[in-house]
Amino acid sequence: MGPLLETFYNYFKDEHLNSPLKRLWKRISDEMRECIQCISQHHQALEMYDTEYELTCISPLLDVLQTLDEERVTQHLREINARVAREEYDPDRDNAEVVSVMYEILMFPILLDDQSLFTEFETFIEAIDNKHELALEGQQQFPGVYALFFFKRRVRSVGHRLAGSMGKLRRVTELEPLQPLLKKFIGLLETEVLPFIPETSRPRSKLDRVSIWLGIKSLLGFLEPPAFEEGILERYPIFLDLVLNHISGDSTSLEALQDGEHEKQRRHFLYFLLHQVPVSSNFSVLTRKKACQVMPAVKNGGISTRKICCYLERGVWI
Repeated sequence: MGPLLETFYNYFKDEHLNSPLKRLWKRISDEMRECIQCISQHHQALEMYDTEYELTCISPLLDVLQTLDEERVTQHLREINARVAREEYDPDRDNAEVVSVMYEILMFPILLDDQSLFTEFETFIEAIDNKHELALEGQQQFPGVYALFFFKRRVRSVGHRLAGSMGKLRRVTELEPLQPLLKKFIGLLETEVLPFIPETSRPRSKLDRVSIWLGIKSLLGFLEPPAFEEGILERYPIFLDLVLNHISGDSTSLEALQDGEHEKQRRHFLYFLLHQVPVSSNFSVLTRKKACQVMPAVKNGGISTRKICCYLERGVWI
């Protein structure tokens, strides 16, 4: 399948609805609806183009293929959701399609940057989980499971259940498929505005700050220290400042929550950060020792979050 991909460079310039080029893409799309191997080969080819060619040369082709993939997967989700809504969903008949589309999105979560796809997948996860109670088989890791933490509450609960069966991310490489989304979300928290997107592009997914913070809080709970340090702290130096500002301010993006829940979220962030300090080389010996001393007080509510934030702001990155 790989050698065919450059064929689609002029796909959107082809005005004929039934041209050989469009018939070829439809055939490939139909195969990927029920063939996990086809999906894997397709994305392996995309990765090959991305890594082995100069970006300036290959970027126009990758943009076309990205749009085609987003349209393809969104349409597939839309059709499955419509079947469920009309009560025409047949688990035996539709199982291969459901497994294939879930596999593709959970293995390649960058697809969720598309707003329409994000919305349809949210509906899809809720509907299919109601039918089957989703579960994962085998030992394969699906990085997109952790992206479910950034959806609404019902989907987040599914994400927690699935992530619990996979366990924590131990190495920074396991976090790599999520990095494009994390970069976007952390950048949004930093600037509070979405980057400019050309009008000709498909709309990008937009999350409010509460959803982003809740998603990050959940994700942090599934990161082992090496993944957190190399995949978050080192890659996004602003992250610690964002968290400290978030949990130390009187008015934050968690203001929509009840006061008790607000304080719970603040303590969760603090406890996690302090738990990482003793095993991180980014902190001084004194800071690591002090973190071990105050962690029990944070967990039990014996010290104010504001006091700890003041200490961390003075003590970290020494």
